[in-house]
Amino acid sequence: MLRAPVFEHLRKYVLGSRVTVEDRSEELFRIGLYGPAAASLDVPAGVFLLPAEGEFSAELLGPAAMRAEVGRLLEEAGSEEVAEGTAEILRIEAGRPRFGTDMDSTNLPDEVGLPRAISTTKGCYVGQEVVARLRTYGRVNRRFVRFRFPEGRIDPGTPLRRPEEETPGKIEAGRVTSSAVSPESGPIGLGYAFREILDGDRLVSTVASGDIAIVSDLASV
Repeated sequence: MLRAPVFEHLRKYVLGSRVTVEDRSEELFRIGLYGPAAASLDVPAGVFLLPAEGEFSAELLGPAAMRAEVGRLLEEAGSEEVAEGTAEILRIEAGRPRFGTDMDSTNLPDEVGLPRAISTTKGCYVGQEVVARLRTYGRVNRRFVRFRFPEGRIDPGTPLRRPEEETPGKIEAGRVTSSAVSPESGPIGLGYAFREILDGDRLVSTVASGDIAIVSDLASV
């Protein structure tokens, strides 16, 4: 689970601050909702209806003791539990990166399309120098993108290269981090493309040259 490393990360950098970090995950529940009616759901007092994000139309956050009550409310409203495989397809379609799958603690927010996760007007914070230098003088070497696979799904972890690269695998131009087969869009995925790779460019797998990935910038969809 990701909870432990995130908790340890927060606790590591709390030194010198007048704040205490506690893991209270067991006291709360959080449920993601899909569909146009989710945002207008009437929830009981004590439960928060969070705004849309990524593939979710809304999310519910509340005390763990109210989980059963909220479950009954959702069932009465006609809600059905979404299978894990379907949820993964919806996530990839929405272009939302998953920590531990598409990104980790070594990634910069700008690499994964999350520049809004950092406030540049607040006081000092961990990594401020790197972020400030990046915003002032340059840009990241790679960016998080969508992929479309016209010849079939490419497995996560597969490095990609330019089709004209004479020595396959020598120069990596991108990498697949997530992939699935969407009922609407066919084989699709998420991953990284280096900054010289443009929206609409075609890359090929370094494992099987017949496997093709067409790049689609997150902001262009």
